[in-house]
Amino acid sequence: MHTVEAVETAYVEKIRTLLEQVWEHGLVDLADDVLSANVVNHDKPVVGPDGLEWFKEHVHELRAASSDLHVEIEHIFGSGDWVAARIRWQGVHDGPLFGLPASNRRIDVPQHSLWRFADGKATDFWYCWDETSFLVQTGIVPPPDTTPLGRWLALNLGMLRVAYRQLRQRLRRRG
Repeated sequence: MHTVEAVETAYVEKIRTLLEQVWEHGLVDLADDVLSANVVNHDKPVVGPDGLEWFKEHVHELRAASSDLHVEIEHIFGSGDWVAARIRWQGVHDGPLFGLPASNRRIDVPQHSLWRFADGKATDFWYCWDETSFLVQTGIVPPPDTTPLGRWLALNLGMLRVAYRQLRQRLRRRG
């Protein structure tokens, strides 16, 4: 195998390990072999820390929100120092997540992610997930077949609930 192809294959396998072993099975120590200590998440919804330790905490948080989490890899490929993946997060939302209480509803949420490697480890990543689908599936936002006024009210009330919960959590942390 050509050297570039071997590196691309190795990077794809590292991200496959991250998705299947770290995310799905919670083997967070395997992330040490995949991510640099200062890995940067370029699409975090809030300003905060980055790095390998933050990533591991995030894995624990997401796994706690779904006791039967399954990560389905639909597509994964590499080119040079880059790996792209399309996955589906599947499971029951039976624990709190992002300030939202458990809905006990089944979720199936698609996500695209892009990873950049340097010196054999992922140094940066970007992702885009279907937040609206997640909010509909958890009951925060009504399905699209409701009236426009109902959608508007539910969306705004749902966002106010989320903002209120996040504010409460921040105030609790400050003591």
